Amino acid sequence: MAPPHFSPLRILIAEDNEVNRRLAVLMLNRLGYHADVVINGREAVEAIKERPYDVILMDCHMPELDGYAATGEIRALCTNNPSRPRPRIIAVTAAAMSDDRGKCLAAGMDDYMTKPVKAEVLRAALEQANPNPPPPPDAAPVVDADSEYELREITANLAAELGPDSVQELIEAYLSDTPLRLKEMVDLAEGPDQVTLRRLAHSLKGTSMLFGLNRTGALSAALEKAAAAGQTEGQRELVRDLEAVFAASIPLLQRRIKELVPG
Repeated sequence: MAPPHFSPLRILIAEDNEVNRRLAVLMLNRLGYHADVVINGREAVEAIKERPYDVILMDCHMPELDGYAATGEIRALCTNNPSRPRPRIIAVTAAAMSDDRGKCLAAGMDDYMTKPVKAEVLRAALEQANPNPPPPPDAAPVVDADSEYELREITANLAAELGPDSVQELIEAYLSDTPLRLKEMVDLAEGPDQVTLRRLAHSLKGTSMLFGLNRTGALSAALEKAAAAGQTEGQRELVRDLEAVFAASIPLLQRRIKELVPG
């Protein structure tokens, strides 16, 4: 559900892919923003003529008029009509080449994000255009560990495939099993049995990513890589970080269970 108070920031999404459009709308709503939607660059230019926007999330590759050309026309409109507000145009593209950012800025765009867009990246980009950003929703607090937003998105997909009861069972198994695995890792870190440590880290990486616990997964992957290379120095610190992130994720997982299977 969207938070009860929306930011007055006027946002336009220009995106030809239906799934990407829907994802952008949902992500913006979760962050406390409302947005209008168009499906190509030509419609984006026409929308700007009809009403002012503060921000445009501009896909770079669209039919009829791509994001680069649409940005050029919008900038020309603003230049020729000084009273027209100049929107902040944020490029959104699946490309990740080294010169893509420069190409976007040269076209007149103000910022650049790669797909898949992360909620915190989007939040930061919008805050640059909004002096009074909305507070984060109470249901999705920002934590110094895994993202509750990612957890919800991934487990919602799992629930659609397997059913909420099955996802509850999987999360409970994860909560029960992970402390045992972490205890083993503490004993094995910087020791001679790097094969077992690598196996445990690989297993934790997989189960954590299953639920969208990407920070836990990334730390596990780093430990797995170190064990595979026999690089024992720093392994204890990695395991301590894993313990801390898991501890911070426990209430998120418990809350998600209650959301999936109320009562």
